[in-house]
Amino acid sequence: MRHFCFSLFMLLVLQAPAEADKKRIMLLAGGHLPVCSSVNLDACDTAQRSRLEQEFKQNEARLSPIFMLDETRLKLLSDSQYWPPTDRESLPLLVQTLRSRLHQTLTRDDLRELGKELSEEGYSLLLDVIEVPQIRRDGSAKREQVVLEHSDPHVQIIWQAVIKLARNQDSKIPRIGIITTASHDTLGSVDYLAQTIMQAGGEPVWMALEPRWYLLNENDLDENTIEQHRRLQTGAFLRGAQQPHRQQEQLQQLAEPKQWLEQIATLDGLFFGGGDQNLLRRSLYFPDGRPTAVLQSIQQRWRSGELVIAGTSAGTAVQSGDPESGVPMIANGDSEQAFSMIERAGEPQLPFCFLRADCVSNWQPERLSYQPAGGLNLFKHGVLDTHFSERARQARLMRVLQLTDSKRGFGVDETTALLMFEGDKATEFAVIGKHGVWFVEQLGPQRFISHYLNRHDRARLTNNGLMQIELGECAVPVAGGRQPVDGKTILGANGVHSAAIHVNDKSPLDIRAGEQTWRFGQAPDFKACKRPDALVYRQLQIDVLPASPE
Repeated sequence: MRHFCFSLFMLLVLQAPAEADKKRIMLLAGGHLPVCSSVNLDACDTAQRSRLEQEFKQNEARLSPIFMLDETRLKLLSDSQYWPPTDRESLPLLVQTLRSRLHQTLTRDDLRELGKELSEEGYSLLLDVIEVPQIRRDGSAKREQVVLEHSDPHVQIIWQAVIKLARNQDSKIPRIGIITTASHDTLGSVDYLAQTIMQAGGEPVWMALEPRWYLLNENDLDENTIEQHRRLQTGAFLRGAQQPHRQQEQLQQLAEPKQWLEQIATLDGLFFGGGDQNLLRRSLYFPDGRPTAVLQSIQQRWRSGELVIAGTSAGTAVQSGDPESGVPMIANGDSEQAFSMIERAGEPQLPFCFLRADCVSNWQPERLSYQPAGGLNLFKHGVLDTHFSERARQARLMRVLQLTDSKRGFGVDETTALLMFEGDKATEFAVIGKHGVWFVEQLGPQRFISHYLNRHDRARLTNNGLMQIELGECAVPVAGGRQPVDGKTILGANGVHSAAIHVNDKSPLDIRAGEQTWRFGQAPDFKACKRPDALVYRQLQIDVLPASPE
């Protein structure tokens, strides 16, 4: 089935672009937007997968990564300076093992076995170095091929909405900029994003930035200097060998960075890819916190209503921020440690920090961190978080609100997008895609009100700060079928959603989670309903209180 009904609100919005053009518009996806391609056959319609696989091979398309070692790659892996300090002691044994596998094709299972004792950074280095370039018979690099129409229908709808919202009034094909600097490999996703945008009805324009691109000398750019820069800033190795056509395009753009300002002036929309929002931030701010001219141009065009902003995962999280009202950008951390571990107000430790000498002392990967100065500061209504229900991030989002005295948070699920239409008098929100968006409002240091909406629902935020929630038709009132709720499910398995079912009979619910007691209850106008595709609710009150001694 390739057609999903939009809510009435979405139909009105998408069928009235002239009205939508008067607003400042964002499409904010929560991550995991898999598109059917020659590299990702798992994202293709199962009924078409075998046929598409044969077509991709006949077309000499780029396929899943191929891994093989030769002497040159082994020599690079033998150099301890590139390895995280935690991996260096075991490096001689790893090199010895790898030498025995020279010139053999290695499977993913082989690599997992070889890298089982490595850090995440070490494993990333291993994969980068031993990936073999894929070459066509004519000597050119193979390119990934995309077939959007055979992807998940929810993914199709989200991409089609990007194009529809960005379509200008003269009905020309909308120009959609692409920024990929959140990714470890800034080159790797360009072909698939560009083709996806084309197949959805847009004209892609890649803006080939790198994190801290401004440190490069415009007059001394070649393949070696950009590879060295990429290695230092993100820990990515030999990416140009995999995407030589994109690397050449990037070198041309980096030699004339002023052209990015000219590009931005012609765009109808701008899409930010996923990865790490801190890397995105590094590509658009100077180290002292000043915005680059590129960011200033993006901000100006969006605030004037001329540019639609879209993003996924890190490309969504980076949009939030408002230094004047204290809205930060969430940067790192998990829910289980959010209330128990000392937080960091600033940039977290980024991968391969030892190469740049910017490691954070006593850093732990699960440690909560946030940027008080915000991200790109385009979304000022609250803190944005992604991969939300899938990673049970309610606690970490609420903790960031507590620490910064921010009023609101928005958690977007995977394969789902929050649509924002910001006007002069009010801001409208809608949801499209597979799952839902969690809205949370902080009423005091310990009290929150939450709402979970999907594509049948809408929200409206007035300029005086009043959030109005309108649930669509309730197919089945919530009753019975309670799922167990305990501290582990609250912090790690979406127990917050389950709690909405428990309080539907008006009974408050107290759950101890770590050093806190979570008290769930009904706020005025509470409502919960179960649809075939989701549980949704509004006005679920949550008090996070110090737990009594056991």
